[in-house]
Amino acid sequence: METRKTKIIMTIGKASSSKDCLRELIKAGVDGIRISTRFIRPEDKDIIMRNLREAEIEAEREVCVILSLRESDIRIGSVDPKVPIVLNVGDVLKIVNDASLADDLNVAVCNNREFPNLVHPGDKLLLEFGKIVLTVLNVGVCMSRSQSPDTSYKEGTNQPATHSAIGPRHNSASFHRYQRSKPKSAKNSKVVFCKVENRCVIDDQIPVNFSNTNILDPDITNDMEDIRLLEWAGQADIDVIVYKQVRGEDDLESLWSIRIPHKTKRFVGIQTKESVSYLDNFIDLSDGASIGRGILGVETGLSNACRLQKSIIKKCNDKGKPVVLSTQVLESMVSRTKPSRSEVTDVTNMVFDGVDGILLTGETAYGRNPLLAVKSLESIILESEGHIHYEEEQELIFRDLTLPMSIAENVCYSAVRSVSSTMASLIICITKTGKTAQKIVRYKPACMVLGITDCLKTLRFLRIVRGVYPVLLSNNLEEGHLVENALHIAKEHHLALEGQTVIYVGGSKDSFIEGDTSLLRFCTIP
Repeated sequence: METRKTKIIMTIGKASSSKDCLRELIKAGVDGIRISTRFIRPEDKDIIMRNLREAEIEAEREVCVILSLRESDIRIGSVDPKVPIVLNVGDVLKIVNDASLADDLNVAVCNNREFPNLVHPGDKLLLEFGKIVLTVLNVGVCMSRSQSPDTSYKEGTNQPATHSAIGPRHNSASFHRYQRSKPKSAKNSKVVFCKVENRCVIDDQIPVNFSNTNILDPDITNDMEDIRLLEWAGQADIDVIVYKQVRGEDDLESLWSIRIPHKTKRFVGIQTKESVSYLDNFIDLSDGASIGRGILGVETGLSNACRLQKSIIKKCNDKGKPVVLSTQVLESMVSRTKPSRSEVTDVTNMVFDGVDGILLTGETAYGRNPLLAVKSLESIILESEGHIHYEEEQELIFRDLTLPMSIAENVCYSAVRSVSSTMASLIICITKTGKTAQKIVRYKPACMVLGITDCLKTLRFLRIVRGVYPVLLSNNLEEGHLVENALHIAKEHHLALEGQTVIYVGGSKDSFIEGDTSLLRFCTIP
């Protein structure tokens, strides 16, 4: 009997892109799979999608496929990810935008050709969302490899920085990042000199943020790449598209004006200061939200990140919109076999706060053991959900209800209200688009919600909605047999036992008709 309500979403990468690995991850309970050009090469996406669809068939379980757009963040890394750069306090690191300019051991390569034009002396660069701090010393010109002097030095000395050949911290895979554009010529290209503020290691390409500048403005984003990805999304039958780095209402409107495949859901990424400022409007215009805690913490300050995380989750819960949380969830499991105590506490708080889905990033994209990370996350979620006081949460929701309610809303509200008084073990709902199931789980019932639909797209989307167990049922049924079939499905999937009471929510037509939710019945499993 599946009892886990909070959904698990993974990021696909070289460590998890094979068909065999995807099959085992889906069997282990992965509900959604995120595709990002940050972790795969564009030319590999068709092969990966084929592996994913074949893995679904072999695992006999469909998942929600999520595509992230605007992955135009600035990243730096060593020329060879297998040979990391080890830096000490006071070392000077050179950053170039073309690997051919790497004329010594202490050079990092940036994925954005405009990077030297975006920085100024005195700027603070925050790597890995603040784990590593660099101060920009100067922006110079790299004449050529033969003419360029050796500028890799420790400040105030002639001692070069240490470069390690011990191999990467993560042996599983190197990090693939699509090079959006390259300079036409390396001649006279610029190089950025930075002072290292804390001991660190740079290997796979890691994210860079400025402490005092918005470096991810839409004009820097290569929108043509995203448009091509949207065209591909239709061919690949993507279920959810996440728009990241949204800088304002006008920016969101321009994104929304781009056509997307039919029935594909739009999620807005909440990570910039502007997305927090326009939070209500952004959520209202979207089908859901994805919180990127890394950039959010950099842009708003670490002291505000926890408070904002909780308030964003609550706002989405109140509006009945699914919300996904990501970034450094089980970060230690990228290279280790167990999560840290603080990570376990972090996940527990996510579950208590009401997040719909928890997104693993590096843990599954390039970590040593993606399957172990998924199993660990599921274990923490199940333990946490066993300590939720649903009736207390429901009372807080019921207290703030806005009246009058629509008929459909009233039916869903009454269904949840009736669970405790009837000792119902399950709520069954018939849903064409998934909206009825979303309305029900908004009130946080103590039991699971069996969402029966005749639309595969709806089933996949409901995979990432908290508390919903979606099942696909053909619409080619004899009239009047939908309730009977629903009860059989509940028993077949071990969601309810013979003789138990279940609550049925459907329409007056006893069929899959959008907007017909008006019926509430109490049934006994035969």
